[in-house]
Amino acid sequence: TAKNNKISCSQLCVILLAVFGSMRPIIENSIQAQMVGNDCIITCILAGIINLSLAMLICYVMNKNPGKSFYDIMKNFIGEKLTKLIIFLLGVVFIFKLLLIDYQMAFLLHDAIYTDINWILFTIPVFCIFAFLSIKGIKTIARCYQIVLPFALLTFIVVLYLSFGNADFENLLPFFDHTFGDIMKSLGNLLMQSCSYIFLLTIMENVVSKDKHYFAKISITFFIVFVLVVTFYVLFVAVLGKLAPFVQESLIKMTQFKDNSYGYFKIDVFITVFWIPLIVLQSAMCVYSISYCMEKSLNIPKAITSLITATLLFITKFIPQINSNTVSKLFYQQIGVFVLAFVLLLPVLLVIASFKKEQVKNE
Repeated sequence: TAKNNKISCSQLCVILLAVFGSMRPIIENSIQAQMVGNDCIITCILAGIINLSLAMLICYVMNKNPGKSFYDIMKNFIGEKLTKLIIFLLGVVFIFKLLLIDYQMAFLLHDAIYTDINWILFTIPVFCIFAFLSIKGIKTIARCYQIVLPFALLTFIVVLYLSFGNADFENLLPFFDHTFGDIMKSLGNLLMQSCSYIFLLTIMENVVSKDKHYFAKISITFFIVFVLVVTFYVLFVAVLGKLAPFVQESLIKMTQFKDNSYGYFKIDVFITVFWIPLIVLQSAMCVYSISYCMEKSLNIPKAITSLITATLLFITKFIPQINSNTVSKLFYQQIGVFVLAFVLLLPVLLVIASFKKEQVKNE
C-alpha cells in the first residue's frame, strides 16, 4: 500500500548519498579525462554544484508539499495532458539511463574482467533483482541501500586513504589548460551522465519530510557527497596522471591484485565492494522510476512495466547493434542536448508550479 511505501528523511538521505555517489565514477572519470584532462576536476566541481543545487530545490518542494507527487503538482500548474507527456519523456530518460548503466556494468564485469564466464550467469539473476526490487517499491530499495551503504562508504574511504599514499599532486596542474568551449562541452557531457536528482521526482510522495532536522540532514548529505566525489576526482588524476584518460582501455590491468596494480588507483577494491552493489541498486531505481512514469502517463501497472523492462533489457543482449558504444553515441551525441535541457528545466518548473499551487490555495 501507499502507506507502507513511505520512507523517512533518514532513508531519503541514504538514497541520496548512494545515488549521487555511485553514478559510474570510474567510466565517468576516464571520459572526462579524455575530454579535458586534469580540468575534469573543474567540471566535476561545477557539475556537483549544479546537481546538488537542483536536488535541494526538489527537496524544498517535497518539504513544502508533503505527500504530493510530481504529477499532482505539475498537473495543477500545466494541466493533465501536458503533465503526462512530461512524465512519459522522463520515463524515456530513465530508459536510456538504465541502458547506459547496464552496458557499462557489463563492460566492467564481463568484457574487461570475467570473460571466461557465461554472461547469462550475470544477467539473469541481476535482472531478476531489478524487477523484484522495483515491484516491491521504494521502501524495499531504501532498506537495501541502508544495508549496503555503510560497507560501501567505509570501503570508499579506505580506497581514498590507500590512494593518497600514491598521489602526486603535481599531476593536477595546470588548471584551465583547455578552452572555455572544451570545458563547457565536457561539463554538458558530465551533466548528462549524472543529473541524479531526477530520481527524486519519482519518489516525492513517498518521503515523510516532516522532520525538524529535514534540511540539516539533506544539507549534510549533499556536503558529504560533494566532498567524497571531488576527492575521488582529485586522487584519480593525482595517482594516474596521464594514464587517467586510458583507464577504460587498461581496465583489465587496473582491476587485479597483481603485478604493479597496487601502485595505481584502488579501482579493484572500489569496483568489487563499493561500486557493483550500488550500481545494481541504481539500476533497480531506474526500473522503479520507469514503472512509475509509465503508470502515471499511460496507466500501466508498475509490476507489469517492471517485468517488461527487465525482459526487454535481457532481449537487447541478443541484438548486436545495441551495445555500450551505440547507446552512448545516441544518448550523448545525438539527443544529449535535448535531454540535458529537459532535465535541467524540470526542477525549475517544479518550484514554479509549487508556488502557483500555494497562490491558488491562498485565494
